[in-house]
Parts: sequence; structure tokens; C-alpha cells
Amino acid sequence: MGGGADWLGFLGVSVLLAGVGALFTRWIFRSDKIARDAFESLQAEAQKEQQRTLDDLDKRLRQDKDPRPEACLEDLRSMYDAFRRSTELDRRIGHDSAIEITNKVEKLFRSCILSLERSHELWKTSREMKTSKARDAVREERERTVEEILASTQQMAKSLDEIQAILVMQKHDERQLAQIRQELDESLEVARRVEQRMQTLEDELGGNMAQAEKE
Repeated sequence: MGGGADWLGFLGVSVLLAGVGALFTRWIFRSDKIARDAFESLQAEAQKEQQRTLDDLDKRLRQDKDPRPEACLEDLRSMYDAFRRSTELDRRIGHDSAIEITNKVEKLFRSCILSLERSHELWKTSREMKTSKARDAVREERERTVEEILASTQQMAKSLDEIQAILVMQKHDERQLAQIRQELDESLEVARRVEQRMQTLEDELGGNMAQAEKE
């Protein structure tokens, strides 16, 4: 189950270039056309590679009979792409706030994608278990992970809807921004705890499999 970390490491770079890079492009390279063009070319390639990576994940998620993970992936991609294409955030709420909000959305997106990757790994692992007790335990953990992905996807949709509402208003209330920040922070804290639990599970499964091989 260790491949997920390497896969996410690549995805993290792609997401950074494909998403928050748009804000940095307009800000850092505002007066340097050559640097801006070079960065935008790199960004476009990162976007293509990111889409290929997510397409591959979509195919793997469809290998089991549970339609929820691929439905979540579709929703996450749609929401994230719409958010990434928005050009008004910087102007509406200010550069610093836009960078902060974008960074939180990027982190939550990456966390959801990693959880989807791990839900698939858990499904594969459950099929390799020799005893029904071990198989049921892994299946229960996968179900818990999928439920958490569903909740995180819904929370991300709520936050992005609130951001969109700010963009169409004549002026925004700072309390709305504070609420969005808090909701994203809470979602990220949940994601952090899920990550810790999944790491513990991976370590336990790795130890159990190593012990089984010795026996």
C-alpha cells in the first residue's frame, strides 16, 4: 500500500502548478512576459499530466462494485476545475486572502484524492486476506474511509458554493470569509486525522503480512 504516497507526491506537484499556480502567474510574472509564458507552458503540461493521473485513478476505482468512490472523484474534479478556472477571487477578496483560501482548497482536494487512492488499495488488500476476520476488518476500514470521503466532498462543495456566492456579490462580509476559512480548517483537521489512522493501518497490515509470510 506504499505506492499511494509516491503517487500523491507527483499529484501534489501537478496540483500546485495546475491550480494555485494561476494566481502566482498573474502576480509574480505580471511584468515579465518571457517568464510568464514559460511558467504557463509548464503549468499547461502539469494540468494534462494531472488529468491523465486522475483518469487512471478513475479506471481503477471502477474495478469494484461500489459506485461511490468514482462518483466522488467525478464531483471533486468538476468542483476543483471550476474553482481553478475562476479569475475573480484575487480581485474580490484580495491577493493574500485568495492565496490562503486557494491553498486550503488545494490541500483538501489532494487529501480527498489520496483517500480515494487508499480506498482502492484497501479493496485490493481485502481480496488478498486469507481469513474472513481479517478481510472483514479491512472492509470495515474501507467503508469508514469512503464515508469520510463522502463527507469531505460535501464539505468542499459547501465551501466552494460559499466562495462562489462571494464572487457574485457586490461586496462581501469578512465574517463570510472567516467562516469559509474555519470550515476548510476543520475539514483539513479531519483529513489529517484520517491520514494518521491510515498510516497506522498500513503499518499494521504490513506487519501482519510480513508475519504471515514467515509462517
